[in-house]
Amino acid sequence: MTGTQIKTQAAPMMRWTMDDADALIGINSGILKMGDIVDDEVASAAYVSGTWYNLPSTCIAVTEVNIDNDKNTSYTGWRTSANGQEIIFNDDGTYVIHYSRNPQTLTALTGTPEMHVSYHDCLVTYLIGWYKYKKAIDNDEKQEGSLFMNTQFPMELAKTRRKLRRRVIQMIASRDYRS
Repeated sequence: MTGTQIKTQAAPMMRWTMDDADALIGINSGILKMGDIVDDEVASAAYVSGTWYNLPSTCIAVTEVNIDNDKNTSYTGWRTSANGQEIIFNDDGTYVIHYSRNPQTLTALTGTPEMHVSYHDCLVTYLIGWYKYKKAIDNDEKQEGSLFMNTQFPMELAKTRRKLRRRVIQMIASRDYRS
């Protein structure tokens, strides 16, 4: 879904017309609250044991290290620095570093949020709450907006994370079964 499509899906739940600038601000606010939901990787490279290497500045946490592009061979002889911005290896080798990071915000509503499509509905919910709260005339409307942003959005986010994790676990189990 693009930002425009998220705005369009949220519109029927609101009694005010939302302009594009507000939609972009609201969607980006939701994106910033989603946390490290994007998986990324550092391309295969040769590393020397005992040397600290900088991780990308966007890295929140290293999730896995694989030996030379073999996603089936996990390497466990690594650790990160206390601040999580560097990695060190116990053995010389060529590794791919997988890590999680926050999604980037949109620069325009024509863009698509950088995340699994399952999370897009969460952004619709957040945008509804954000805009209702922003435009509220009385406390009832503020409470309704707050309910969407602070209760429904986190619940949908957690449910989507669980659903996607289950899929990954099922895929791994299926792959291991075939081996």
